[in-house]
Amino acid sequence: MLENNLGKYIGVMAVVVFAVAGLLSVNHFLGLVITPSSAIYYYLPLIYDFTNITIGIIASYIIYKILLSIFVPYAAQGTAGETGELAKLLLRMLLFAAIIVIALTSLGISLSGALAGGAVGGIVLGLAVQSVATSLLSGFFLSSSRVILPGKVVVLYSWMFGGNVLCRVQKVNPLFTEVKTQNGYLMHIPNNILFNSTVFTHAEAGPKGRYSYSFNVTMNADVPTKKLLSRANAVLKKELQNLNAKDPEIYLSTKSAGNTNVLNVIVYFETIEQANQIINLVNLSLDNAYHQLKDMKT
Repeated sequence: MLENNLGKYIGVMAVVVFAVAGLLSVNHFLGLVITPSSAIYYYLPLIYDFTNITIGIIASYIIYKILLSIFVPYAAQGTAGETGELAKLLLRMLLFAAIIVIALTSLGISLSGALAGGAVGGIVLGLAVQSVATSLLSGFFLSSSRVILPGKVVVLYSWMFGGNVLCRVQKVNPLFTEVKTQNGYLMHIPNNILFNSTVFTHAEAGPKGRYSYSFNVTMNADVPTKKLLSRANAVLKKELQNLNAKDPEIYLSTKSAGNTNVLNVIVYFETIEQANQIINLVNLSLDNAYHQLKDMKT
């Protein structure tokens, strides 16, 4: 690995050297150009800070991209890309940390002094970075445990979502995770919400690349459930053959003493884009079977 990427390591060191040289040169140039008689001389310290932060961020980003090209292909070998995605996340976290340190240092804020001193500044700084740090660590733990990875189809449940969310993971970023729902919407969910307030269910179902999703259907109990399911399954079998989809499984989950029964439905699909179409077919088939039986009674 060292021999193959020696040029890139040299590039990292060159970026560091040029960044330091650039800081010294630019600051020296500004000191010569902006004289005490200049109208903006009063703002010279702020200009220095802005210049230092800008050069530091650019240098950090270049180093990040070089390290990304070195470590991600190496980490992804033989792991189906999962370790590679974790390496990307770690490098992004380091980039965020480097930018924060550069910015605070350029502004003259001592992190160690503020945090170790226990003063008001330390408390304010701790509160300010708490949510960011929580999201960073949550994203790391979610990825390192392989609970949620790009390309995975999962069902998310949280009181914050108001129900189940069937989705495919697009990206796991340091602060947010991007998912695409069954309705085609892109959601950016804070990692701390996923880690602390969400239940995950992986939708993989068997070796054929199929996924499964379970939901409940409430039906009136004034027709025989066995006949209802028989009619609905006969229609679904024919309809799903056209989609090359596996037949759903429908069970009588709850038979209440009142006027309704609850059916538990498990549908199977090959892509998340098929999910709504198959769910719609199941609901329509059950509804049509119910009304047919209802009409026969009258």
